[in-house]
Amino acid sequence: MSKTPLKPVSNYEVGYGKPPRQTQFAKGQSGNPKGRPKGSKNKSSASEMHQLQKIITMEAYREIKVNGESGSVNMPIAQAVIRSVFVSAAQGNHRSQKLATDITTTVEKQVAAKKEALINSVVEYKVEANIELARREHLDVTGLDIVPHPDDIYINHKTGEVEVNGPSTYREKKSLDKLCAFRKELQDEVDDLKDRLEDSVCAEDLIFKETRIRNNEQCINELDKSLRGWICR
Repeated sequence: MSKTPLKPVSNYEVGYGKPPRQTQFAKGQSGNPKGRPKGSKNKSSASEMHQLQKIITMEAYREIKVNGESGSVNMPIAQAVIRSVFVSAAQGNHRSQKLATDITTTVEKQVAAKKEALINSVVEYKVEANIELARREHLDVTGLDIVPHPDDIYINHKTGEVEVNGPSTYREKKSLDKLCAFRKELQDEVDDLKDRLEDSVCAEDLIFKETRIRNNEQCINELDKSLRGWICR
């Protein structure tokens, strides 16, 4: 009687994470063909997150009545919570004291970082603008107005505040240019009338010139308030 030849023993061992080969899915076949398609985005995306942020912000700034030293006052919930923390800290609660200190330190760092970033960006703008103006002067060429002009930007390095004493847009520049041109016309007329005061042919002529000078100077003063010392460039 002939013996059936033995098949070689496979090294594949069935166990945890290794099911029998005959029950495994073929390569490229999904185990859940009706499941979410590959690469599909989660439906709870940016729109829902934006809505959640809107709700949280609305609730944080919703006003409620809070009992204060001078009676009941209205304030946003966020302010009421912060006040409660600081009042508790002032009364000696150690956990509130640490929380109040952490809040203050965090806010101060954020404010300082924001001021530093603003100053750095403004300084960079002024440097680049002055380089461009120097290039135009050197080559004796003109170009589009630089608005705001670097000389109109003032930086208070102590407070971190930036002030623009002049136009910030081309529309404002056009409007201020017209005011400056009108002011110059008035001033030129005042100077001319003053030079001709002694040449007045009669009292009426003298009165007319003096009245005209006075009216023009009043108008110039009003224009100066609007211009706030800005020089047309």
